[in-house]
Amino acid sequence: MDKGVVFVYGTLMEGFWNYEKILKPYVLKIDKAWVRGTLYHLPQGYPALTDGDGKVAGQLMECKQFGKVVALLDELEDYYGPGRDNLYERVTKEVFLSNGEKREAFAYIYSPARTKELERFGILVAGGDWRQYMKQRRKETLG
Repeated sequence: MDKGVVFVYGTLMEGFWNYEKILKPYVLKIDKAWVRGTLYHLPQGYPALTDGDGKVAGQLMECKQFGKVVALLDELEDYYGPGRDNLYERVTKEVFLSNGEKREAFAYIYSPARTKELERFGILVAGGDWRQYMKQRRKETLG
């Protein structure tokens, strides 16, 4: 698997720490994009995407050495394979680009088996844009 696409919506977006640490050397192209779902912010400092009817903002990243990228992302997202005790599940989602184009891409959604955790500890990100949520949080923290 030489090239492929992944939809990211949190710490893997350009400008955040896991983009710099993991994805940057492999990225060929970045497009603004969104998927259908619901987004939560977790106390650990990163977001969780679940199935839903909302609009979740992110980026579609085309990457080289895609097999290696998927292995790195599986490790980051605690994805061990189908039917395992995963923190996130690797799924294929329909992704909508800002130019109206639709694509299929891998995305990591919070494991449906852990939904109760989200309801107890997660903060719903109204508007589904984690970058905006983090900017607002920073403003509130700095006063």
